[in-house]
This record gives sequence, structure tokens and C-alpha cells, in this order.
Amino acid sequence: MDSNRIKKFLAKARRKIASKKDVLEPEKALALYRSLDRERREFRLLHLLPSENFTAPIRCKIFHSSLDKSPGYEALSYVWGNPNVTQDVLIHERSQAVTKNLELALRHIRLPKKKRILWVDALCIDQSHVIEKNHQVAQMRDIYLNSKRVVVWLGEEGSAQAAIKFCRKLKQKNFSISGMPNDQFQKNLEACHDLFIERAWWNRRWILQEVLHDRRVQVYIGKIEIAFDELCQYFEAYDSSKTVWKIKNATKEVMLKSKKELGGFSPINVLFAADRKPVERISHQRLMIAKRDEPSTSLQITLQNFRSQQCTDPRDGVYALLGMAALKYSIPIDYNATKRTIFTLTMHALLPTSPNPFLWVESPDRPILSSISETDLPSWVPDWTTQQTLFVQTMTAYSYFSSFDASRSRTNYMKYRPRAKIQTFDHNFMEGVYVGVVSAVHTAHIWEDSHRAPYDTIKLINYDRNPERRHVVIEDNAASLETPLERMAIPSWGPYWGKVGDIIVVARGSSTPLVLRKSGRHYLFVGACWLIDSELQGTGMPGQDDPGFSDIMRGALWDQIGKSCKLERFWLK
Repeated sequence: MDSNRIKKFLAKARRKIASKKDVLEPEKALALYRSLDRERREFRLLHLLPSENFTAPIRCKIFHSSLDKSPGYEALSYVWGNPNVTQDVLIHERSQAVTKNLELALRHIRLPKKKRILWVDALCIDQSHVIEKNHQVAQMRDIYLNSKRVVVWLGEEGSAQAAIKFCRKLKQKNFSISGMPNDQFQKNLEACHDLFIERAWWNRRWILQEVLHDRRVQVYIGKIEIAFDELCQYFEAYDSSKTVWKIKNATKEVMLKSKKELGGFSPINVLFAADRKPVERISHQRLMIAKRDEPSTSLQITLQNFRSQQCTDPRDGVYALLGMAALKYSIPIDYNATKRTIFTLTMHALLPTSPNPFLWVESPDRPILSSISETDLPSWVPDWTTQQTLFVQTMTAYSYFSSFDASRSRTNYMKYRPRAKIQTFDHNFMEGVYVGVVSAVHTAHIWEDSHRAPYDTIKLINYDRNPERRHVVIEDNAASLETPLERMAIPSWGPYWGKVGDIIVVARGSSTPLVLRKSGRHYLFVGACWLIDSELQGTGMPGQDDPGFSDIMRGALWDQIGKSCKLERFWLK
């Protein structure tokens, strides 16, 4: 969508905002804040005053600065924590409630004899002033990039010292985990799990723009200080050892059973392709940025790679990443707009420039609704706050590297990319070729007795290419029935919410076939699928031209347009 259509859609909200004076009420200004000068790109900083007494009250002073000419300051990266658990700090000798976690962060990073100049979002932005918040959030990326250093507060020490000590041993060339007792090794793994997985900071979406750059980042864990990149190296040592230990302890029977159910595709390949932890993704992205010497990133890839990162306000799922985008999109940061508006605008913006955008939609957290209300997202719009199964993540990852090219979009993307024509804000259409109808379904998992269901779930499907089956009406209870695996032909991989009666199409711009469900005069988007004609041959590595996959995956059906098949329009709601 162009900027004019966005402005028109948000006209009511814009008029409401424009009618307000962009100043604070006098009593609020006297209490803590006065208005910022946008022309000068003003923002607030604070002096964290020193104290040699660790338990002394936190004292701060707030002052204005400009991004164009600011003193050397540090930007704090932390998790707000429970908003109902607060502590008072003194701002200009007046009490101000902050979350307990922020108070702990300020206490631990306070210097004994020198004041520290910091940017702290909770104190430097007037959180009650929507207009100021919109503006300041839009320039947060610049605030972090202009800082001399980012300071991360990871929380209190706990078992972090033991975890770091263990990781240092793992990095030693002469150290072997085979000589360590199993219970001791397990205890060390638990300490590492707490440090790298359980701490809330790793899973917060806002931290991405705060550390995804090539600037210095220092981490505080209680009284421990460590460089961020060094900490990431320790994670790599821990994760490698844990993976070796996991494979060693996995039963051969479970591995073989899983591989058989998946048509020869090894579950280990799935885990390596998709099951990457936030710290690993963050570390990898920092390395890529450092190599390019360019802090901007692809919005669509960042949204997909980091969709497991959490945020309290769902709109922040997009807002937290906009500042890093290499391309500038007409997506407003507006806290008066709804989640539905922002997520739909984002998909409209990404459709013309992104390969395989519909792979982002499917999630076990999001049922396929036959009736979409005014508050529900359209079926074709991703909900960036939901999680995807390992298999959908695998499909997405492999779509960039494999030989799949169902609509010949890889060889001529500019010609076959998704069209930017839109019927209405909520409706869209895709052009494509009808493949067949889902005729049988069966639910499988990577591991037996998996504690990760539904996220390790795959829906195995059979499909019928007989065109006479396309318009057969199937009752909902019959569509939901599953077929025992032993009664199925070689299964293909289908979407989590797939049912008997769903249709399969090859859509323009998509490298893999897609599954749709008829709903009145429109279709609902269900998910993506991999069509398999015979057992896969082995490793399933990216780019491998495995003969087990259907020729449809490589463009055979698309090549028949105008001969044995035709292009159709499928209207989505």
C-alpha cells in the first residue's frame, strides 16, 4: 500500500491526534517532564549519581540532549519486569516508581565515585504521552547506535558464575565431557540453561534493535561483568556439548521411527535447520552485520527469524524491528492504531518485495476461522506474536536454499513476484494453478512423548489430482477425521490445520505449493506444503535435488500453463 492509502485508512486517528497540542499538561511538566523539540531531534538522558554505599537510594537527574550533538552516553538494555512490583528511585530528589528489575539494574551498574550518563526508556520517555512515545520509539534505533556503549542487565547472578566457569572449560582443547560424571554434567547444563535460555532478556523483542549492531555491548549479571560477544561464544560451547549429549542419549528406536514417519527426512536435520535459540540467532546476526559494516537488516527476515521474541504490546512485534529495516516502509508507529491495522499494513508492505511471504502465516496458535470478525486478522496476514512449528520453520529456511521453484519465481522473480493489486484492505488475491485436493491426513511428531507438542507436530497428507474431486462438499466432522499412517500412500507434508477437502495450489511468487480452504465466495489461507511422490533419499540438506520430491516442487506444473492447466485467481479473506 502507498502512503496515501495508509493516511486515508488512519484518517480518524490522525485527526484525533492532530487536534491535540503537542505539549504536556503544566502540572505534569512541573512534576518530571517538559516537551521535546523534534526539530532538534531532542531526547532525554539521565545522570545516575554515584554512591559508595550499594544499598543507598538511587538518585538521578534528567536532562535534554540532541541526537545530532550529544555527550558520550550509555544505553541500557533490560527487561521491565512485573509492572505491579515497583521500587522508588529519586529523580531530582522526587520519588518516582520504577519496576523492581530496573531498580536492580541501576543499583548494580551505579559507579562509586563518578556519575554515569544513561539512556533508559522507562525514565527518558514520558510513557503516558502517546504522541511523544510514537516519536521517541521511531528514533530508538538511532539512540542505541549513537551511544558509546550498550549496557545489558541480564538479572541477578544466581548460578551464572558456575555456568560461565563450565563454558570456559568446554572451550579448552584438552577438556572432554566424557570424563565428567553424568549428574555433574547435567547440573552444569541446568546452570547454562538458566543463563542462556530462561532469563527473560533473551526472549524480549525490543532487545534486538538494542544489540543487533557492531557497537560495544557489556553485560551485567549481578556483579559479574562480561563482554556480550564473549558470552555468546560461551553459549556456542554449551550448545554444542548439549547437542552431542542429547544425540548420545536419544534412543535409536525413536530416531528411526520418527525418520520413517517423515518419509526419510531425519528429525536431526529438522532440529538443526529450525530449532535455533534466541542467543544463537542474535550472535549470528551480529556477525553478519559486522561483516557487512551495515547495521540495517531485512525486515521480513528479521520478523521471521525472531518471531519467538516476546513483547507485552503486540504492535511492538513490528515497531521493535522497523528501525533496523534496510528498506523504509510506509508503516506508521502509532499507538492509536490497532494490532489488526498494523499487521495488515505490514503484510501489504512486504508482499511486493518478499519471496514466499505466505510461509510466515501458519501457526498452531492460530486456528483457521470460517468467520473473520472486525478484530481478527485476515487469514493471509501473519500474526507476528504467534509461534510456528519446527516443520514450518524448516520449510521457510529451506525455501531460501533448496532447489524448490514451484512457480518459477526463483529464476525470474521480478516477473513472477506477487502482484500488489488489492481488492480491499482486508482482502487480497493470489494468482495460481490448481494442483489437487487433500484426500487424507495424519498427525505425526518428531519425537515420541514429545513435551514440545504442538510445535514439533507435522500434518502428513495425501492429495488427489482428479479435478472432479475439487468441488465435492465434505462435512466438517468428516474433514477432521484422520487416516492411520499404515493406510496412507507416501505422505506429503501439509499444514498444521490442514483438513480433507482443502485444495492445493501453486501460487505466483511462491517456491512451494500452498493450501487453501473454500469459505463462501472466498478462500482462507491454511498453510504451505511439500509434495512428496516417493521416499526421500537421505540427508535433506539445503539445495539437494532429492528425487523423492514431486516435480511440481520444481516447476513442472507451472510450465504447463496454457497447455494442460490455467492460471486462476483465488480471493483471500
